[in-house]
Amino acid sequence: MVKMVNIKVTLNDDVVTYKAIRERNKIIYKEPLYTVTVDYSDDLKIIKENEEYLLTLYFKNNEKTKGSCLLNQENVSMNMDILTDYVVKEDNFISVKYKVLTTGKENIYKLEV
Repeated sequence: MVKMVNIKVTLNDDVVTYKAIRERNKIIYKEPLYTVTVDYSDDLKIIKENEEYLLTLYFKNNEKTKGSCLLNQENVSMNMDILTDYVVKEDNFISVKYKVLTTGKENIYKLEV
């Protein structure tokens, strides 16, 4: 069942609210520059995309995973290593703390319905 919901997204200390589509185990919303899909059916996957760019991040509790970034016009793909500290998936709440090992950047992402 597809349903429109209000969500609150927090990335580190930045908090923004969006209208989103919630269907089964996915939430889809539009940021100013990207469409974001949060797939929490099995492990957590976050996809950010627009016409020029496709970023896919995979998260597993306490594991190292691979993410990818595709630049469409240049047809260039870059892989990145991600170390997930934790993933929390509840009915109306998702949280993940991770570090992109390729850049050294740490993030805490939260999504609340």
